Amino acid sequence: YNKTLDKGGGVSNCSGLIYNNTFIGNEADEGGALYECHGNIYRNNFNRNIADSGGSAKWCNGIIEKNLFTNNLSPGHGGALTSCYGTIQNNLFTGNGKNSNS
Repeated sequence: YNKTLDKGGGVSNCSGLIYNNTFIGNEADEGGALYECHGNIYRNNFNRNIADSGGSAKWCNGIIEKNLFTNNLSPGHGGALTSCYGTIQNNLFTGNGKNSNS
């Protein structure tokens, strides 16, 4: 439950392995939970994260694999992910979307 008026409510600007974590209720202007994390993002749970752009993650260009993205919101772009250009595979996305009330 972290909140910032800047980027990455949970983690920002990293390049290592992000493995087996739970990101719940983080808020940021961009990337509710993660921003510019370019390592492997593997087997994490992202739930109820909110950002103006990229509810869970923005500009994360590593491998995003076997994560669970649930109920993440963004009134702008990408309820779960936006501007993530790496490999995105074997993830589960449910209940993510646009929130016009934010």
